[in-house]
Amino acid sequence: MSTRQIKQNEAFSCANWGGAFLDAGQKPNNPSLEYTLHMICPTPLSTPFTAADLSHAGLPADYTIPTKINIVNFRKELRHHPNGALVQWALAGFEHGFRIGYNGSRDGEAHRNLKSAEQYPQVLANNIAAELQEGRLFGPIDNPIAHAKISPIGVVPKPHSDKFRTINHLSYPFGTSINDGMTDGTLYTQYDRLDSAANWIRYFGKGCYLAKLDIESAFRNLPVHPLDVPLQYIQFEGKAYADLCLVFGSRSSRNIQCGRWSRRLDRTQQLWSTPRKSLSRRLPGRRSFPENMRRSSVSHGIAHALPRPSRQT
Repeated sequence: MSTRQIKQNEAFSCANWGGAFLDAGQKPNNPSLEYTLHMICPTPLSTPFTAADLSHAGLPADYTIPTKINIVNFRKELRHHPNGALVQWALAGFEHGFRIGYNGSRDGEAHRNLKSAEQYPQVLANNIAAELQEGRLFGPIDNPIAHAKISPIGVVPKPHSDKFRTINHLSYPFGTSINDGMTDGTLYTQYDRLDSAANWIRYFGKGCYLAKLDIESAFRNLPVHPLDVPLQYIQFEGKAYADLCLVFGSRSSRNIQCGRWSRRLDRTQQLWSTPRKSLSRRLPGRRSFPENMRRSSVSHGIAHALPRPSRQT
């Protein structure tokens, strides 16, 4: 039996789960939330970039950080967060771009794209056009900077969708890739288990509601500092592009995003009792998610800092 099969069997073992369940009424905890409250900033603190930094990255002098985050609202919503250092790290990242924690060679190199880029050229072209429109790519560039690292790109189908996601193969070439140059010590991610969600359901009791925050294109909402932009160049149909946000395929993307902000932000930590159509009001007569934990959730700050989608009729 393979290691993967063993883990799957363990995950679906009633005996394994039963030991993790709490008695009814016993207040659970949230591992991912508690980890965020005490975690160390995963990458270096971002500092304001200079004109020289922009020139080094091959970016124009009037370049501005591409982010949809309202910094003022974000700072306001997290002003009471107990991990002040983490909040300042996040604020600096949104203002100046996040450092990705790369410590390897910064010599330029270029690699051929993945086979999927050749199989679905129109899909990739459409994805690139969409990212250019969102301001998350810069280009096209005829003559990229000499020290640009141009990694392979391709596309993969999104689950339960007819759309394709662009992926950056930052693990190529093996042993000397960009991902190989990132420090392991900063790349830890803490997720909540399903039994944690089950314990909250048992705690709130029958009739409670569940809420889950999902930020669209979460990685792509996190800008990269100009000093690290040369590590994220791509090429397509003879043109180069500088990728200005975290990419799918970078070892640091999930880590930055999860403390870093959305997927672990916090998957099961949103389990306070609320009406189905409103997460801002609590349901009268039912136990709600502890106020101090709700307010200390980074996801709570994110929800108030992102622009609200327009309601379609």
